[in-house]
Amino acid sequence: MSNKSVLFVSIFSISLVLALIGFTACPSLYGHQIFPQYGRGSYGDHGSISFYHEFDHPVVLTDRPNRVVLRVGAKAPLASASWERLPLNLAIVLDQSGSMRSQDKIQNAKRGAIDMIRQLNKDDVVSLIVFSTSAEIMIPAQHLTDKSKFIRAIRSIRADGSTALYDGLECALRELKRHASSGYLNRIVLLSDGLANIGPQDNNVFLRLGSRNMEEGIHVSAIGLGLDFNSELLTGLAENSGGNYYYARHGHQLPDIFNREINRSITILAQDVRIRVHTINGSRTGGVIGPANVVDTQTAETWIPFMYAGDDKYRLVEIDLPVLDREKEFTVARLDIQYYDPFAGQTKYVHELLSVDGSNDDRLVERQTNRDVIKDSYLRRMAVQKEEAVRYARSGDYRGAARVMINTSVELQNAADQYNDPELRRASQQNRRSYRQIMDEGEVSLELMNSEIMNINQEFWG
Repeated sequence: MSNKSVLFVSIFSISLVLALIGFTACPSLYGHQIFPQYGRGSYGDHGSISFYHEFDHPVVLTDRPNRVVLRVGAKAPLASASWERLPLNLAIVLDQSGSMRSQDKIQNAKRGAIDMIRQLNKDDVVSLIVFSTSAEIMIPAQHLTDKSKFIRAIRSIRADGSTALYDGLECALRELKRHASSGYLNRIVLLSDGLANIGPQDNNVFLRLGSRNMEEGIHVSAIGLGLDFNSELLTGLAENSGGNYYYARHGHQLPDIFNREINRSITILAQDVRIRVHTINGSRTGGVIGPANVVDTQTAETWIPFMYAGDDKYRLVEIDLPVLDREKEFTVARLDIQYYDPFAGQTKYVHELLSVDGSNDDRLVERQTNRDVIKDSYLRRMAVQKEEAVRYARSGDYRGAARVMINTSVELQNAADQYNDPELRRASQQNRRSYRQIMDEGEVSLELMNSEIMNINQEFWG
């Protein structure tokens, strides 16, 4: 395969929690001097999306059981000027409770919403909902033939009252369902700066609502503003419905966030990419590094909610192999991929058999090792551990968060030494510094936790 992996690791200096890691990657060739196709494959262009797979160890020793990591990825082309996008069925849901008066929050929220309206066209269907002590449908769902009407309505919004978040979502769903069809991309963009204190307040109620939305083809992107909102509720709502989660510490960040969300929404090329790996011939699934729908001894299933223009997203699956009795190609799994193509209005499928090769030559095995996949597996495990550390911190168990970080640091350092990798070494050092800061100061800031979760959601699990 000719594509080479591009791994960009951005490590921001932070205090009191894990280093921020975000990257994208595509397949590469290692050990290309011999057998360049070992354990790698690409499946051409299925509609607008192409797929690939590769193993960290495409050649394994024959005298022992082995665990290999499979990377399965999807690539979307870049947007072009001549691209005709699908129309949006969009509900904009804004918190106008009293707390939005502070720090120009409401003014910046209105600026962001107006900028979003200006980027849409008459083929899009838009509704505008606000909520405070109760929810109000300011403009019911309609084609955007009169942008000035929406802009005037948004400018008239005033902040006052409590936070009836659930009511706002219910109103948005009713409006979306009036036009929901396979010909539209159905999306809610929700902004809140506070805790739900009117109507349902249990996180699980919102999570179930998000799951139902996903089943009906409706996705919620949630924006948390400030420090007092329920981050678990908003992140869970976005993740369960396949939407995006954003965190804005200050109101002036909102216009940029609204802009990012609309730019992503109008470049969707595929939805609900389901990746299923079914092991065969004595192989067994060892797990999924990251989000998983199904994992048992024979099957692992994970998913990618959306593919936007220019995306290269992938998932990692661990597979335990039996002892191979001789040097030959060995089929270890069947790969089944399905995804919804919104332009064709149909679900598409990809099916492939996946193989590794056995050898008793240690040097050949080493030459064929794919260090990019190995590195990715460590960084993705770190993201999983980062989420665990944030959960500890949210519950007030800062020592638990620190314990996760120091263990992660040791694991990364060992891997960095083994593979002489400077990026893994920097990640280990950053985790160690964060561990020391938590032990010295005894707490983790809300701002940092919210930022961490946003970046995992947006830049990692995608």
